[in-house]
Amino acid sequence: MNFLNSMFTRRFVLRGFALIGVSTSALGQRQVRGRVIYRSGAPMPACLVEFGSPPAYRATTNGEGVFFLSDPRSGRYPVTIRQGQHAQGFTVIVDGAGCHPDVLAANW
Repeated sequence: MNFLNSMFTRRFVLRGFALIGVSTSALGQRQVRGRVIYRSGAPMPACLVEFGSPPAYRATTNGEGVFFLSDPRSGRYPVTIRQGQHAQGFTVIVDGAGCHPDVLAANW
């Protein structure tokens, strides 16, 4: 009986450590948010946003034109937004406070 209890305890403890490791790494990542809009000010859904050349990070906007980057490195990036046959470039700075500018307005 002691052998079975110790085996159960080891398995439970090891699984507990694995869960704590996953939670810690998920909480340790910062997330940067930005938004893409049309010239009219309406949100641009399903827009591809590429940071860097070649792209170091890629994101797609949601229905409200919002995109998220998980744990990006701080720095200055050339950014290209793409939707269909349209493309436009920007320069964006990512730092501890987020993405600057945080709203990218397309000229179409």
